[in-house]
Amino acid sequence: MRISIELNFAQETLSPLNSNLELFKPNTRNKTTPKLNINIVEKSFTGVDAKNHIKNRNRSIKLLRNGENLIFNYFTGQFLTDPDFSDVKIWSPYEKEISIERDGSINYNGDPTLRLILWGRASLEKYCYLHGALVVLEGKYILLMGDSGVGKTTLSKLSCECGGTCLTEEDPFISKIDNEIIAYGTPWPGIIGPPVPDSGKLHSIFFLEHAKQNELKRLTPPEASKLLLHNSRTFNWLPHTIPDAIDLLNITAQSIPSYRFGFTPDQSAVEKLLSVL
Repeated sequence: MRISIELNFAQETLSPLNSNLELFKPNTRNKTTPKLNINIVEKSFTGVDAKNHIKNRNRSIKLLRNGENLIFNYFTGQFLTDPDFSDVKIWSPYEKEISIERDGSINYNGDPTLRLILWGRASLEKYCYLHGALVVLEGKYILLMGDSGVGKTTLSKLSCECGGTCLTEEDPFISKIDNEIIAYGTPWPGIIGPPVPDSGKLHSIFFLEHAKQNELKRLTPPEASKLLLHNSRTFNWLPHTIPDAIDLLNITAQSIPSYRFGFTPDQSAVEKLLSVL
């Protein structure tokens, strides 16, 4: 499945990181979904500067309704979308979303606003957003899952040092296509390794924890399902998308080998991973 994104700016001084981001593009099928049109307004909808806007608002996200349209009101601004997340208008790109290039041009990277929009669109398309890293070792796509601080970034870097690739440290998605679970990178890859396709058939899942020595324990499907749910990010602002996400997690737990992996932060951990791939 392919979601093609078209970014339109209020002023020509802004240029997108990639005007036609091809996110969620699996190797197994070339099915095209409707284009996601995003119109960006440079001024905050409140009319205040970004620092004061952020300071005076908490970090929660509120969903409002305007007829059939949805308004997402959050700490850095606001965006308006139709129910299908195919036509979106954004107010207030702020400092984190904009960078000035060496040639003086202004670049919009869309984080976190575009991330939230893609998350909503992906949820409607029955994708599931996970808290983990997506790594490719010897051509096999594996997920490294766990809470913050458990070592996902460390093991991702070690994998790259051993010839692997980290497609994303934080934001992989999964979906089910033709009875296969496909894992996807994002436009914000983090660690860059050797060039590989940005999505592929998921081979295995590792739930990480710190240990004095490398230890792997195969999980039962119910155990894996529970841990996947704990490490998933359902789009709670659209509750009707949650049952599909839970179904996908259960199918993934039943069909993908999953392990609890206690590891030491050195290259022996990667060798242990390779022993079961």
